[in-house]
Amino acid sequence: MATPADPFLEEMGRRMRTRREALHLLSYEVARRIGMPAPTYSKLERGSKKLIQPQQLARLACVLETTVDALLPPMAECP
Repeated sequence: MATPADPFLEEMGRRMRTRREALHLLSYEVARRIGMPAPTYSKLERGSKKLIQPQQLARLACVLETTVDALLPPMAECP
């Protein structure tokens, strides 16, 4: 049975994909540059991968010429 979609992860993936496409980069190029297997990066963009190392997130923001804050959507609520 499939896990329900996480809106936070889906939005983060959408932001990643939008920036990548704006820079005319292919997903496997981004994956290689941040040191991540291409299938794993693809899962991040689809919102189905939950974990990314902080260093990879920082490299991702650099490769996508943006900030970590711009990639992460706001939380709906704080616990």
